[in-house]
This record gives sequence, C-alpha cells and structure tokens, in this order.
Amino acid sequence: MEFITRMNLSGTAIKELPSSIRYLVSLQYLELYESENLSHLPSSIYELQHLQHFDLWDCPKLVTFPNKVMPENESEGNLALPELCVLNMDRCNLSESAFLGNLDCLSTLETLNLSGGNFASLPECISKFVNLWQLSLHGCERLPEIPELPQKLRYVGLGGCISLEGDFLRAAGCLSTLESIDLSGGNFVSLPECISKFVKLKHLSLAGCKRLEEIPELPPKVKHVRASGCISLERFSKLSNILERKESKMIKSLNLSNCWRLCDNLAHMVEKKYTLVNDQAALFSLCLSSQKSKFGVIFPGSEVPRWFSSRTDLSAPSGKCEVCVEITEMLENDGLALWATFHQNTQNKSYDESIFFEAEICINEKYIGKAKTTFYGSLEIETAHVWLYYIPDLSRIEIDDELLPCMCRVSFTCESSLAFKSAGVHPILRDEDSIHSDDDSDDSIHSDEDSDD
Repeated sequence: MEFITRMNLSGTAIKELPSSIRYLVSLQYLELYESENLSHLPSSIYELQHLQHFDLWDCPKLVTFPNKVMPENESEGNLALPELCVLNMDRCNLSESAFLGNLDCLSTLETLNLSGGNFASLPECISKFVNLWQLSLHGCERLPEIPELPQKLRYVGLGGCISLEGDFLRAAGCLSTLESIDLSGGNFVSLPECISKFVKLKHLSLAGCKRLEEIPELPPKVKHVRASGCISLERFSKLSNILERKESKMIKSLNLSNCWRLCDNLAHMVEKKYTLVNDQAALFSLCLSSQKSKFGVIFPGSEVPRWFSSRTDLSAPSGKCEVCVEITEMLENDGLALWATFHQNTQNKSYDESIFFEAEICINEKYIGKAKTTFYGSLEIETAHVWLYYIPDLSRIEIDDELLPCMCRVSFTCESSLAFKSAGVHPILRDEDSIHSDDDSDDSIHSDEDSDD
C-alpha cells in the first residue's frame, strides 16, 4: 500500500474513513466527493505527509473536521498535511472553520473551497496560507465579515453570503493582488467603500444583488462586470461618467440584464442633456462617447433603432441572422456598432454557467474576423433584451481605398437557449456627436454643449 498515490471513493456509501488511512504513506490524491453518508474523518488523516489534493465536496453530513491528535510515538517533527495544495469542502455544511489552524500546509495550500459552510467566522490563521490564490466561500450565509486574507489571493468567491454588510472587505488586505471578486446574491445596499482600492481587480460579479442601489467608482482595470438581476440598481458611476464624456474607456463585458431602473435613469440623465432620447439611444450613446475601446453589453431593450444604417427584423425568432451595410470610408477612430435584440428560448432553456454572442464580419465577402462576448452566469430574462457590441477604429482593417465603398456583411449567432428577433449594424463616424431618436419627426438631436467638449 505504500506505493498508492491516488484513491477515489467518491459517490460511495462510506460513512467514515478508517484510521488505517495513515498507512497510505505515498497518497497524493484522495477523492471522497458526493459521499452522502460520510460523517466522520479520522485524526490520522493529518498523517498523510504527501497528500496534495483532498476532494470532499458535496458530503452534506460531514459537519466537522477532526481534531489534531498525533500518536505519542511519532517524532515531534511530524507535520499535518504539509504538502496539501487543494482542499475542496464545498457543500459540506461545516459548523466551524477553526480546523484550518491545525494544518501545516501554510506554504503549499493554493486553493481552498469552504462554500456552503455553516460557520460564523473564519480563523485569523487564514492569512498565514501565504500562497493561497483562490478562496471560495459561496453560500456561507452566517459569515458577517471577512478577516485579513493572504496577500497573494487573486480570487475570492462570496456569492450568497447574505450576512455581509457595510465595509465588509475593509480588513481583507490583498489590495495589490486580487483580480476577481464574486459578490453575487448579496444582501447589501451598497458596495464596500474599499472596492476601489483593489488596483488589479478585473472581474466583478454582482448578479442577483437585488438590494444593491449603486455601483460606485471601480478600480481602473475592471474589464468584466456582471450585474444581471440587480433590480434596485439606480446608479453606475462608470456609465454616468461615460455619458457625460468624463471617461472614454468602456468596460469590456457588461451584463445589465433586468436592470430596468438603471437603464431608465441613464435615459433621464441623457434627456437632460439632449432634447429627446429613449433608453436604447441612451445606451447606444456609449458608442459615441467611448470610441477608444471595444465592448459588449446586455441591457433591456426591444427593437433596433430605426436610424441604424442597416437593420433586419426576423419573421420568426432564430439563433442566426445576417445584416449587410455599406461602408464608404475607413478613417481613424471610425467604429462599427452591432445591435441584436433577443429573448429567451423557453423551449431550449439552458442553465450553463456562461452564454455567448458572436458576429462574423466579412468585407466584400472576405472574412475579417469575429466579434464575440461571453457573459458568465446563466441568464434569466422575461422580456426582450439587447446585445450591443462596439468595434473601434475600422482603419485597422486593411482595405485598399480603391475598393471603397465596400459591403460589410455581419452574421450574428447566439447559443440555443436564446433567439434573435432583430439585428442592425451602424458605422460610427469620426467625431460624431449626436444621439438619434426613433421619432421620425426628428432625425438627430445634438448636444447643447460644444462639440469640442
């Protein structure tokens, strides 16, 4: 048995692991996940000196980790799981987390998943796992705050931690390393004040935060924000700044599905500055204000604006559609806006962890490339929504001036759980400074401010 390096007892009826596990001295991988009757681990588990991966997820009767009791005849230098890299106890209903203080893998543990735990606090020793980069605490509903965390942490999952309120990340530290935070399903009204201090943050998930009213200033490197289902959201600092021309770089991927209040407020904000707009035009004006970066966004909406250069309405919902538009010039800063109205395909509903939209672009029947946005998390919508994608600087496409004007064909595709209703393509001309209305009596509404602003 000394040569066994992997043992898989997942999905079995085992109720407890025998203490003789200590004799598997070379064991590196131990898998006990989905063992619904497992309720006890022996203290001898700590004696596995070479164990690296310990998978215990979905063992609902396992509520405690054993106390550390080392045999008297063992040398004082014997350590507890000193080489452990991955510990996954997702959905184990742990009643406490103090057992982490028994572990001697302070320099080796990289991934720790305690999601679904029933504990009310994390031990202070959590910060001593110096190489921990991924910490998952999803669904730890009794957890009211987060202590100091390891300084190399890059991801922390706090989705469904409904007791977190106030500035609950103030003690977390890891300001210079954290790249992704999942706060989905939270019960807070506002984000922690310290959120702007995570200087390397790129991904922020706020899906289903139904009480959240405002998204304040975010760190400058944030590229992906998932705010789907934030039904109380009224203000988003980044979008307001772009609409007011205070910023010009849009978030690369933004999911605002079911954020009706926010979209209405953005429309009202632009209405104060422009004579007449609707919510679609307000969101589309992001294209005009954010000419330096490409982005994809989902938001509530219906038809393609009538003033789009080219549009098509489908006779029946489909996962594919095609739009052609003539491009007369390709100047620096000229861009291209892609618009697709879609709804959920109830006959083929998906619960995948991501959805995608894609647009294949051909110019004069020559394939140029694809525009694609992947939105992480399942999508639940009851009404029509819009996928808007903006491509900046068409001058990067190598087309001889002799071939202009040219025909641009865009082929839209979405996954089977969604269906397109209509689509449109519209070139954004350099220095364009107008927001259009769907009202036929007024083709364009210009800003009251000078175009140089």
